[in-house]
Amino acid sequence: MLNKLTFKSERLVVDYLSFNITGCKDPGPIANYLSDSFGFNSVVKETFQGKSEDLIFKITNGYKVSFIKSTYNPESNSHWTGLIVRFSGENGEYFYSLVQKKLFDWSIFDLSCTNIGRLDLYYFRKSKSTDQDDLLELFMENSCEKVNAKSKRKKASWKRTSRGLILRIGNRSNSNYYRVYQKTKQINQGAYDEMSRGVEFEL
Repeated sequence: MLNKLTFKSERLVVDYLSFNITGCKDPGPIANYLSDSFGFNSVVKETFQGKSEDLIFKITNGYKVSFIKSTYNPESNSHWTGLIVRFSGENGEYFYSLVQKKLFDWSIFDLSCTNIGRLDLYYFRKSKSTDQDDLLELFMENSCEKVNAKSKRKKASWKRTSRGLILRIGNRSNSNYYRVYQKTKQINQGAYDEMSRGVEFEL
């Protein structure tokens, strides 16, 4: 029997998606394809720390893609030459929907030298009237104790910030990094948007 589970069925949202194209230096063909076919404006950075510059901007385009050029330079701790194609936030969610509908032509990426760089997913749990901060604190504290007891490499910690409680598991530079945190989110309800308080679970 085929598994019918999807990100959408489990209320998981793709929040960030990036691709690494080894050896590629010219983002032009990809930028033009994304603009003409799907309405993406684009910016480019010559290095990770460089300033973003507009590559394509059309007022009618509603989405955005970023390109980062990486050149081999051990002195700046850059050991890879290629192009990073990055979709963040609603741009990542939209791009993933195009992939799901099989509208995207993967040949524009040259699959022989392309891999997924990063994929972020989140689940947002809307707060209930019975929710209490002290129970969320207890959940985070117990989670940290369990993770730290089972793994010497994967560290967990939690704290209260000006925005609310946050739990972190692992390191952002690791292949898997988790966060659970309080958040106020704008949720589309069809005819209108509403601001909802809740807890976001992020991988």
